[in-house]
Order: sequence, then C-alpha cells, then structure tokens
Amino acid sequence: MASLIDGKRGKILVHGGFRYHKNKETAIAIYWRCWRKACGASLKTNVFDINEETPVIQVLHESHHLHVEDEEKILKDRAMHRLKEAVREDATRPIKRAFDAVVRGRHQQGGGDREPLPEFHSVRTLMQRARSTVVPPIPQVCADVRIEGEWANTWLQERFLLHLDNDWGVAVFATDETMQRLQRCHDVYIDGTFRTCPSPYTQFFTIHGKYKQRVLPFVTALLTGKIIGHYR
Repeated sequence: MASLIDGKRGKILVHGGFRYHKNKETAIAIYWRCWRKACGASLKTNVFDINEETPVIQVLHESHHLHVEDEEKILKDRAMHRLKEAVREDATRPIKRAFDAVVRGRHQQGGGDREPLPEFHSVRTLMQRARSTVVPPIPQVCADVRIEGEWANTWLQERFLLHLDNDWGVAVFATDETMQRLQRCHDVYIDGTFRTCPSPYTQFFTIHGKYKQRVLPFVTALLTGKIIGHYR
C-alpha cells in the first residue's frame, strides 16, 4: 500500500519498502522515481492531489530496484512525519507536549522499540518550522491584529478573548468562569510587566484574586503605550 510522508524537499511516496519522489504528472497518471539517483527505478500511480491529507493512491506499474529496501530510512521519515502532524493538528499546543503525545501513542501501539524517536532537543527546530506553516504571522502594528476562531478560545474551546480594541491597542483575555470567580474575590492584585510582552503590544497586564485562600490569575491583558499613557 502506497502512502505519502513529509521529506526535506517535499512529499515522499512510500511503497513496498522504497521511497520515491515525484518526477512528472500527466492527465492520466503521476510518474515517480526512486529516491536514490543511482537506482533509476520508477513507479506509476493514478492522478491524485499530493497535498490532500489522505489521498487514494493506486499503483499502476513499478519497476525493479537495484538496492535493498529503505526500511530504516522510511521508519525515520515516518517518525518525523508524525511529529510534524502532531504540531499542525493543534498549533496552540506547546511543542514539547505534542512530542510527548507522539511518544505515548507509539508506546501504546507497541511500536516504540521498532521505530525509536530522536531526542526532543534534536527535533525542536523541525517541529517549530512545521508549526510556523499553520500559525498566523505576528502583526507589526495593532491595526493588523486579528484574533479569531480557535485562537480566541481556550484548549477546551471555551471563549477566552473578552475584548479586542485595535484603536486603543488592547486585548483582554479571560473565561466566563474566571470572571465569575473574580467577582467573588475580596482581595484583588494587579500587576504589569514590559519584559515578556509580545509584539506589537508593550505591556503584559494581569489581574489576580484571592480565591479560597489561594491567589489565582483571572484576567490577562495586552496593552500598548497609547492606553497606558491615557490612564497615567
């Protein structure tokens, strides 16, 4: 059964223990060549969308290879492919958490020993690059800030963005539950920092409350110099 995985130079087709890269496409077929230049073996499949997540691939013809199967390399490529997919599936999830989820899944399926994953530090950059393909670019000015869809919700798909005003340069985040708890707090603590604030904002602002003998964060906000100067 043929399948597609990610490679350093684009999609790789895997079939029968060998790897192929796309050679050409016609109206009736896609032609593939063995990844090893010295081999020259070819493969012919039906026409399908190479960017589709799970395309239906039919092998119409294949020729003989001049080398043994690429099993070890294929196992490594599939492991890298799974790590990239884990990041793309939920770009809001921390990269280390996505890596750990892949590791747990492989061991639960009994494939951890056969397909060992590399150490996290060696694939951190690769996973960051994969996430950058699905994460919106960071705006340079507040007028370009758009927080919509999953980016406006928590990981549990609850509303998180309470207010966004690009004219004043302010974005306020809290859930309905945290706002209700904050209303029941008698002691409230407010603080702000400039050091860890993401662009294009200039201050990271937080509101904590003493709730059931614990001080908890309830509201966070991103502010710009315009609104900060207004309240001084």
